[in-house]
Amino acid sequence: MAASMAIRHILHSCNKTLRCNVLNIQTIRKLDKSIIWKRNFTCGSVLWSDKHLEARELKKLMESLTDKFAEARELLGDARESHGTVYFSEDLEDAQTAVDETLTEYKQLLDQLSDQQRKEVISTLGLRMEELKAQQRAIEDELKDHH
Repeated sequence: MAASMAIRHILHSCNKTLRCNVLNIQTIRKLDKSIIWKRNFTCGSVLWSDKHLEARELKKLMESLTDKFAEARELLGDARESHGTVYFSEDLEDAQTAVDETLTEYKQLLDQLSDQQRKEVISTLGLRMEELKAQQRAIEDELKDHH
């Protein structure tokens, strides 16, 4: 219990100095024996992490990515279908742009997350993003084979 009080004091001091959000002391007590948190700054012997999104915000971003994934996949399909027509070049460019934007947004989202959130997002969306990459490569490979 003395360790918890000392930790509470250190964290309270950090909170005042760095104007952090209110700290969850119950979580700190659970971590009492191995207090290693990440937060891009060190406070005494405690290392913090502020990489975390609120559940609503994360859900909204994941839904947006799911929509972008569906659109990019559809555009890849359109490009595949228009192969050999005058529309192919434009369809392919649209598809590549959509895939690139989706993958960039996915990487940016992962960079904003805690380790636990990152694992959840990867398990939910990771295969979809890999599918986009594979479909894009398949079209590119098909183009190389025809030239």
